[in-house]
Amino acid sequence: MIRLITLSDYDPKHLEKLCGVLYAAFGVGCEHSKRLHPPGSSEPYDANKLLTQVETVRAYPDDKLLYLTSARLKDRQLPSGTVPTHGYAWYS
Repeated sequence: MIRLITLSDYDPKHLEKLCGVLYAAFGVGCEHSKRLHPPGSSEPYDANKLLTQVETVRAYPDDKLLYLTSARLKDRQLPSGTVPTHGYAWYS
């Protein structure tokens, strides 16, 4: 099951459509589980810190969590320099 957790306000019709697209793409169920308020209010968010501080919404240990936000994410430092962060994946 893919659990969609929003950290910003979105139109419910858009979330339903996204769940349908994720179901079609991956062949597993998808549902909008919760609307959370991110800890701290300063943008841009550090994606790694955000994932460690935000609440998880798992019903089963193998659930996949997809956090969706419209807020800016903090730029990342790489050996080649600073790059913008458009998304962040955390495998655990």
